[in-house]
Amino acid sequence: MKQKMGKRFILIPIGLTIISGALIIAHYTHLPDALRGIIMGFGIGLMILPLAFKNNKPKNAN
Repeated sequence: MKQKMGKRFILIPIGLTIISGALIIAHYTHLPDALRGIIMGFGIGLMILPLAFKNNKPKNAN
């Protein structure tokens, strides 16, 4: 049985892009720790979001 990748899994690469962008910006400029933490937390949150809210369809009782 082949599992289809849902549209919600596009959030994982977006979260990775946000995290890597924050690391690149922090390498070349000075980011305050709070701002860096907020950006990294947002990226991690986007990566966890598709895994946390799975769409469980109820099975037919027939």
